[in-house]
Amino acid sequence: MNELLDSPRMTAWLLGELPAQEAAEMERLVAAEPALQVAVREKQLFHARLSTLLGAEKSALEPRQRELILRSAKNNEVTPPANLVTLSPRRTYSSWIVLATAAAVIIGVWIGIHNPLSEQDGEMAVDSQITREIALLPSLAPDFPSENSSSAVAVGGSSAMDTRTALMTQKPNEFLVSIAKQIAHQPLPQISELPPVGRRGLIDANTHPRASLPIIAGTASWNWVKRCILEEKTLPNERLIRREEIINAFALDAGSSASQQGIEFTSEVAPVSNQTGHYRMAITLRNTNASATAVTMEYVPAMVDRYRLVGFDVDMGKQQVSKLLPAGAMTTIMLELQAPRALDQVGVLSAVVNGKSVDTIASLSSSSSVSMKHLLLIADFADWLRQPESSNAALLQAVNALESQLSDPQRLSSLVVIKQAISLANQK
Repeated sequence: MNELLDSPRMTAWLLGELPAQEAAEMERLVAAEPALQVAVREKQLFHARLSTLLGAEKSALEPRQRELILRSAKNNEVTPPANLVTLSPRRTYSSWIVLATAAAVIIGVWIGIHNPLSEQDGEMAVDSQITREIALLPSLAPDFPSENSSSAVAVGGSSAMDTRTALMTQKPNEFLVSIAKQIAHQPLPQISELPPVGRRGLIDANTHPRASLPIIAGTASWNWVKRCILEEKTLPNERLIRREEIINAFALDAGSSASQQGIEFTSEVAPVSNQTGHYRMAITLRNTNASATAVTMEYVPAMVDRYRLVGFDVDMGKQQVSKLLPAGAMTTIMLELQAPRALDQVGVLSAVVNGKSVDTIASLSSSSSVSMKHLLLIADFADWLRQPESSNAALLQAVNALESQLSDPQRLSSLVVIKQAISLANQK
């Protein structure tokens, strides 16, 4: 499957440049393989998202490029001109997954470089030497209160974190574009390259009456999980499972909405099934501006006894993080809330955008939206991956119940991943 995904014919087909007969053959191959369908949908979705982000029209090959791609598909010995980028002969993974990881710098999948920033003809140039340590750094929420006494220090340490923050603070939008153009293929990380993943404890609302929320999270873990399950046919190691990054691969499309200075906030609260007095709140931020925007967001837990972030489980101490949300960026986070009784309201979301504030009351939905139901399922799946021998039947039942309600290809693809993971767990 990897060979087909990385082939020139696949690239030409996705760009609509393959002759009709060959395009029909490619459609037949994709239709016959569910895992391939998932990967292709993601390529198409990423292409559309990146085109929107960069303000570009749909990509099209020039006649000379089209000729070279089609000719190389038939003859692997064709030598490309010097001005075309060639890929390393080592084993690679889907180029679109790698590009998605690069583009997700805007939401926390950080790639550092040796000499990070320089100017050439008014544009930012990026050194092509990738610092893998920074690429594998976890998402952080250092300003969110914690009552945990232990901490794990990730590979890279504070200097790598400082470099990551500096890159995003200086020119986040230009950095994104440059990395998307220049990043090399990245293999799945070795377990020794990643820090241990713990679990945040619930904190007391009286002790912490306000909490600063992260505005940026990664998505790398979702790609790692999918590649393990669909390509490697195995369940991922727990160090590959970062719950906030799995949740952040999707957005909340309904619920209460507010906007300020081009930043849109959408939130929804739903009860946790089979856990009386427990709730989960999903929040999606979108930057519709043409440039990076300064954003801070806090949660005021009125009426709630205890609460915590879902994920962000690697504690690296009081590291600095960028407060700039890049242009086109979208971030989804989730809070778990605990109260002694049924609630209609669980507090207030208070945000400041470029010095101007907007507050939203977080209220329990009368009925959960489809996107919220899906996010709850994804969060449950991320928890299940830590203990895949438990509740297989309940997870599969939730998948089957939601499947008929979904129409978005990305969300439907995630159900394929979950079903395959359950199948792998049942084989053990």
